[in-house]
Amino acid sequence: MNNKIVKIIVELLLLAIAGYFAWRALDNVKGTIDFGTEREAREAVAIQRLTDIQTLEKEYYTQYGVYQDTFEVLKKFYLEGAMSVSFQNGSNTDTVAFLATQKLKDSILKDYARRRITFGKGDAVRKEDSLNVSLYRDYYLKDTVKYKDLLFSVRISKPVREQIFTDRPDFCIDSLEYIPFSGGKKI
Repeated sequence: MNNKIVKIIVELLLLAIAGYFAWRALDNVKGTIDFGTEREAREAVAIQRLTDIQTLEKEYYTQYGVYQDTFEVLKKFYLEGAMSVSFQNGSNTDTVAFLATQKLKDSILKDYARRRITFGKGDAVRKEDSLNVSLYRDYYLKDTVKYKDLLFSVRISKPVREQIFTDRPDFCIDSLEYIPFSGGKKI
């Protein structure tokens, strides 16, 4: 009987040890899987951060013709800078809108003549730009509903922060210069 009890105790002890090693093996595999998931999430954040820097650098280059090597300048550009963007309104195939726009342009030209604003023979582009700006500023912006069908195209200046990253509520310009998950190390 004594041998039977010792045998049962040894078997239970071996079973417990086997269970412990099985649990450790599963925990190790789970840790590897969890690390892989965590790594993918961290990589996605790092890639997004680098893409944000690239986007900001491209916009800065578009505006100034040089790339910037400090985050302070990029941050200031994002917070305080402006971008020139094209704004086009109306469809060129809409004849009713075309006629209404021409009528307004004629009225604006008459007003220019009253105020003695003239354009030289070579100033056709400047004249058209001036008319488009007048359509945009004096009519469209004052009553967008009434003048929604005017045909014009202008270049306007808008704040950078209203042009890029607008679809990203989680975007934070202050974290751009830090390596994600590094404890505050700068790039």
